[in-house]
Amino acid sequence: MVEEQARLRPLPFRPSEYPLRFPVRVGPTGWVLFRGVRYSMPAEAIGLTATLFLYPDRVQMMTDRHNVAHPRTPSNGVSTLPTHAASALAAVSGRRAQTYYKRQRLLEVGPSAEAFLTELVHARPNTWNWDVHRLFEMLLEHGPERMGTVFQEAVERGWHGAEMVELWLKQKVEGIA
Repeated sequence: MVEEQARLRPLPFRPSEYPLRFPVRVGPTGWVLFRGVRYSMPAEAIGLTATLFLYPDRVQMMTDRHNVAHPRTPSNGVSTLPTHAASALAAVSGRRAQTYYKRQRLLEVGPSAEAFLTELVHARPNTWNWDVHRLFEMLLEHGPERMGTVFQEAVERGWHGAEMVELWLKQKVEGIA
């Protein structure tokens, strides 16, 4: 052991720069599920095999045409890039399919989104579609963490509409209490 240690050289890279590699497949909705966390990929990658590179602070997924990086542990268990949501939406045809795609993306924000959307659909059974389209736009603009907070606030206050969420976000962005 002593003889071998004398011959060892330092690694040419730091351990934090060397990722573990895992084969993954991009699912039919453009997501890669890895160890309970979902990472988005562009719609063009749906069905492709990819290699997931696992670093201490991030994951990087590569196919023959795509190279996507995400934080390793997003706070809500879902990491999505706005460009991926837009490309997936463009790949979905038909207004009804787009509405359900947007609703699904909103539900992925977390339990507060599910509670809010459940109340929304019950409170506005004939007009909830418009709310979903508007909420999806807000999701792309503000991100899932902020929207999760807003949905929780809306549930606690008994709000049932995109206009109240939009007003709350506007007030928070402008710094109004």
